[in-house]
Amino acid sequence: AGLELREEEFQLLKMPYHLLDGDGSEEPAGHGFMCMPYEKDEDLIAKLGPERFHKIYGQYGLTKVWEYGQDSGILPCPIYLRHCVL
Repeated sequence: AGLELREEEFQLLKMPYHLLDGDGSEEPAGHGFMCMPYEKDEDLIAKLGPERFHKIYGQYGLTKVWEYGQDSGILPCPIYLRHCVL
């Protein structure tokens, strides 16, 4: 529940994984959770509810979280990217 609260703008999806030193088997070694962005901001708004979405994002003029194009000028935070790599 803590991860879901901390990463509330993501979907937590159960996904299969394979070991790097695996035997080449098609069968996954197990399952884990992956944080995935919502395909549409409407899905995130439905999850949070319009009031919560406005409290977190809307009051700052944001009407969407994920649906920005590559030419938007928005880049990931370097510190967050470092965290993802480590």
